[in-house]
Amino acid sequence: MFPHGGTTIEELKSTGDSSCTIALGHFTSHPAATELDEKCGVGCAFLELPIGLTETDRFIHALRNYGGVDVPATIGDERGRLLDAMSDMHQYFHKKRVAIAGDPDHVIALTQFLSDLDMKPAYVITGSPGKHFEQRVTEILKDQVPDAVVKQNSDLFALHQWIKNAPVDLIIGNTYCKYIAGRRRFRLCASVSRCWIVWATAISLRWLHGCVAAHGENERRPARPQGP
Repeated sequence: MFPHGGTTIEELKSTGDSSCTIALGHFTSHPAATELDEKCGVGCAFLELPIGLTETDRFIHALRNYGGVDVPATIGDERGRLLDAMSDMHQYFHKKRVAIAGDPDHVIALTQFLSDLDMKPAYVITGSPGKHFEQRVTEILKDQVPDAVVKQNSDLFALHQWIKNAPVDLIIGNTYCKYIAGRRRFRLCASVSRCWIVWATAISLRWLHGCVAAHGENERRPARPQGP
């Protein structure tokens, strides 16, 4: 279930000697970074998971700032390819309504990612408690989707009821969402939780495009008028 390698016990013990900590994800990383700062004086940056353009930019900027280094040209090239992909696929993503469910850190980052694509996260839920989730997601969507339903400590049954009354074009969540998608003409997607760097986000764009396109194939659309 888990890949070989990872952080060793000795490396964990040495984190108090780090020059800084970059904490990715409020729920999973921020408490540990705060503890290191208070006990060992290790400075920290609190970020979301680097999924999508906005959060990856913040991640790269933090690495540059705390490491005192320049951003390699290859990263700039990859960012340019991502922007090009986002521009090319904008016609497929624009204003598409999406429901997102899952772990709070992943859902927050995905909400920002979809917002960058001009999609409309209409329902954003997590089963975890705490006020941060609703506050952060509402902040991301306040200008683009001010009427979005954002709920913490919720479940997929509630999501199903909301979608019955106001359908969406896409559902992003875990495999249990198949029971919602199976009863309606939605396209179900697994979470892109592994897309933590710029080029992987570009791959995610192609993945999203395939999902949206597949959903569109199930709809009856009028034929395009033929030119002279």
